[in-house]
Amino acid sequence: MSGHPGDHSVAVPCVANHPRSPLRAAAVAAAGCALLFNVKPCAAQGESRLRPVPLCSSVMLLDQTRLRNAEALVDRAALTGGGRVQFVVNLHAELTPALTVRRYGILHDRQKSWTAAANFRPMDTELRHELRTRLTRAIRHAHRLGLDVAILPHLDAAGEVQEWRNLFDVDPLATHGGYSYATSMVGPVAHAIVDSNTPGRRVWFALSGEMGRSLFTYPDSYVELLATTRRQVLAPSVSLGISLNFRDIAGGASYSTRRAVLNSFLSKCDFVGISCYRPFTPPATPQLFANTVGAFRAELAEQGLNPTGRWKVHLSEIGLGGGDQAGASAAEAAARPWEGMPTGRGNPWRRPDMAALRRDYYGALLDYLDGEAKTVEAAFMWSEGSWEPMGVDAPEYADSLVFDRVRRHNRRATNAAAGTRMDRDE
Repeated sequence: MSGHPGDHSVAVPCVANHPRSPLRAAAVAAAGCALLFNVKPCAAQGESRLRPVPLCSSVMLLDQTRLRNAEALVDRAALTGGGRVQFVVNLHAELTPALTVRRYGILHDRQKSWTAAANFRPMDTELRHELRTRLTRAIRHAHRLGLDVAILPHLDAAGEVQEWRNLFDVDPLATHGGYSYATSMVGPVAHAIVDSNTPGRRVWFALSGEMGRSLFTYPDSYVELLATTRRQVLAPSVSLGISLNFRDIAGGASYSTRRAVLNSFLSKCDFVGISCYRPFTPPATPQLFANTVGAFRAELAEQGLNPTGRWKVHLSEIGLGGGDQAGASAAEAAARPWEGMPTGRGNPWRRPDMAALRRDYYGALLDYLDGEAKTVEAAFMWSEGSWEPMGVDAPEYADSLVFDRVRRHNRRATNAAAGTRMDRDE
């Protein structure tokens, strides 16, 4: 998702994939898969295990073109299984050099220039209506397929000033060019949630994603935005929260001055999401993901933020991109998981060492989600380009072994939720 980092240094996307081809023949044997992914033995009968957390795909509404194709993207994301799908709803903002907003809008086509004025549509009444109506149809379609829905808003830069959203100086209630973040993004999404309400289906809505400086600089605005949105979408099936980066949570803003308001806001959230791109030394282990959650909580605690709410954790973005240049080593890719390549810019996963890196990564993640993720409620892949292995965004990046393992894991998760037993090797 070009404009999406994990470290922040460069704004980059997040999606990992690999070809379904070379090793498929010999790998479909159950024993082979178990060795390849370091599958742990099943818990003994009677042993207590946590319910598995499904690992689901995201529908990447990254520009106006994708927004208009949302329902078809839902069909592809649904193949991952798990009974859930996440909509990443992307708007853009023209910025000042101080990283404040000049005006909100959307790119016509993310694959074209982010700086060209012709590729940017400023926010207006028609665009707000289009966002609301197209998202409503997409959510309804997901619900018809039996899917619960998570919504993760993203704000990227458009125009000459390019930077990562975690550093944007955005008061969500302040108006720029006639519109605020609240009226451009949160309002239309909240209307779509209400318009698409379906009995028996859940919705999780993060008010923003990876906008730490915004939250920590303007916490009073977020308290008000949370209260307003909760009144608007009032329903027990709708949970509201926030999503932040795995580190540099505040985007350089000071924690200390608004501690009480920040604690109040976080205590009122139903969940807090994490962009999960923690560097690691290969091979990945389940402890990598436990450490990601633990370090996130520790960073909050170190700054005196100890919210009283019992919010759950969402792994809002998970991906291993394979590096942003062809020829990156496995160690380099593991050191910067947030770096990857959008569709059509190369495939890092063709080399056997890189394929093994990714398979170990997802094997470790699924082991973590299969009984060790004590506070995690939901987990979503970043389904773009080289970051995501399911082929939702681009089949050329898919890995059939990872695909099969994720599908089996998600069947266990949905069966467990329904009270049906399924062994790990089924």
